Amino acid sequence: MKKCTFYTTLALVAGLMLFTANAGWGQEKWIDENIQAWTSRAYGNWTQTINVGESTGTVTMTDCNVSPTSTHDGNTGWVQMRATVPSILELPEVPNVSQIEFNISAFGAGRSVVLQRYDGEAWVSVATYSGIGTTVINFITDVDLDAPTIFRLTNASHPIRVHDIIIYEYLEADVDNPTSFAAIAEYDSGDHNIILSWDLNAANDDVLLAWSSDGTFGATPDTQTPGETITGGGTVLYFGDNTSYAHEDLNPNTTYHYRIWSFDGAEYSLGVTVNKTTYPDPVATTLPYLEEFADDLGDMYVYTVAGVKPWVHDAGGYALANGFQGENPENHWLILPGINMDVYDEVNMTFDTWWRFGNDDADNYLKLYYSTNYAGVGSPASASWTELPFDKPASDQEWGSSGVIDLNGIEGTSVWLAFQYYSTNAPRRWQVDNINIYEDKDFVTFYFRGPAWMDNDPHDPEV
Repeated sequence: MKKCTFYTTLALVAGLMLFTANAGWGQEKWIDENIQAWTSRAYGNWTQTINVGESTGTVTMTDCNVSPTSTHDGNTGWVQMRATVPSILELPEVPNVSQIEFNISAFGAGRSVVLQRYDGEAWVSVATYSGIGTTVINFITDVDLDAPTIFRLTNASHPIRVHDIIIYEYLEADVDNPTSFAAIAEYDSGDHNIILSWDLNAANDDVLLAWSSDGTFGATPDTQTPGETITGGGTVLYFGDNTSYAHEDLNPNTTYHYRIWSFDGAEYSLGVTVNKTTYPDPVATTLPYLEEFADDLGDMYVYTVAGVKPWVHDAGGYALANGFQGENPENHWLILPGINMDVYDEVNMTFDTWWRFGNDDADNYLKLYYSTNYAGVGSPASASWTELPFDKPASDQEWGSSGVIDLNGIEGTSVWLAFQYYSTNAPRRWQVDNINIYEDKDFVTFYFRGPAWMDNDPHDPEV
């Protein structure tokens, strides 16, 4: 079974999600459920008694079904949440918590669900698990709360399946961890890098940074030498008092896991963890280019600037973006393969769009852009973009043509076209299909040579 792991905390700094986890490093578990012993249920409102430490507690389900013996992507047992409000999976109270962990999957790509906790007065958001798809994803969220608390999953964007639930007890250590541990993927002229950053703890202790291909690390480092392997897992990258490190010359579209500890000269902290996936290699195409989204998004590149509702493929055979029940704002890009426009003349573009709900205004829109200095992957903010106007359907729920978009004035050996979906207060559902970029060559008139009796044929070379 292939499974991805994502670690989250509650903090956002400069628009970057910070990641951390100590899951499983010696903690006891208050809750450890794989759903396989639960009672099978159809969609409805149910309760289920489970173990909480040495006691028991009650799981409360609203608009959920339970399949304890069904298997998906190697995981047997799940609770399925319907994409309705409120479809809720509420867990029993635990005395304290360090991390909470879920294995989650869905029927299609780009799904999301929200984790909340009850603060004694109201439900507050802890994390949004996005990017859920048909492959089971392991989400681990660091909470570090030394007080009784209740968690729930809610606001699923689409039906999702929760396979495993684990809540770890709260732990304290004598040495504080580094803080603000974050990772950023970087693509630079064909090189794939991950830039790691952190803050030293209040004592300014040295740090040890290690990486792993599968997220497995030894609990306590037994070497500080870069390149050496830690017993239990992980390879040392760095030891010292710096606050950043560039992990360079990596493979494209590959997830790398990192763990960092503070060291006070005698003891290590528990450690915090981050993972990051490098960008894929940029994709280029030749003309004519046709994308009909028959089975997936093809060679499109999807980038999320903000929000949890990215561009996805719909089984109806089109690309779809819809910020409904998402965040404010939702800002997502659907980027076409690069084109060398210098080798073509008279290039045009057409496509079809469809919309429903919401507004089309300065705060909610679908736009088409091109760039001549985009790298092909990574944030669109790194490049300059020029808008290309196009026709939109006059009425909702009707497909309409963009009209012929003239690309003749665009020059460059690496030109990128992209759709930007943006929504805030009135999200509109947009669908895009039948993207066609072609060279509109002059018509060629063919003549045939007539029979011999047509002695006045103007195209006969003997006339």
